Amino acid sequence: MLTLEYTPTKDDQSSRTVKGQGRTRLSPFFSQYKSNSFMVHGNSYVTIWDDGRDVTEQYGTWRRWRLWTLPEVGLNPSGHPDWDWNDDNLSKIPNWRDTPGFQSEAGPDKWGTQRTLLEFVIAIEGHPEAGTIYFFVVTSVKPGQYRVEMSAGKDIPFAKYKELVKSKQPWAQASGCPIKVDSLWLTARWLPAEELVPK
Repeated sequence: MLTLEYTPTKDDQSSRTVKGQGRTRLSPFFSQYKSNSFMVHGNSYVTIWDDGRDVTEQYGTWRRWRLWTLPEVGLNPSGHPDWDWNDDNLSKIPNWRDTPGFQSEAGPDKWGTQRTLLEFVIAIEGHPEAGTIYFFVVTSVKPGQYRVEMSAGKDIPFAKYKELVKSKQPWAQASGCPIKVDSLWLTARWLPAEELVPK
């Protein structure tokens, strides 16, 4: 029987993702590309188990996500999502490691105050009977600083995703998922372009 396990982590996963390639990792939650692309991100991976055996590499990824702008406190925005449920794996390349977050062309010293909620539902492509996992990530920035909060995952039946598609508010608070990884507030230290070395 196939089962999914979601793991948020403080360990930088960007070197194992497509969007992390060519970037200079300045902390486990912050990277830079050239002088005009800054990314604050979480880190997570999903493992597929088949009766205790890790079979992750044998399966494709089904991923959906939506995005909200949050007030300064809490998980309940006013208004509609900035980005409603969409396919987060259009390439169809298996994508079990992720670095979801906030990207900006402005340097950290020019950041405004902003909190963003990213909700995710992940499943095994072609195997709805295995269920799905729901989780969320909150990225917060202010001038020169950033913070990443990642929830635990929650196993839900595939039918629950169909309910979430119709919802007009995030499910983050009602889901009961606790925050499992919190970077706390960190200072964004970045480099001039000539000092950038991908690593």
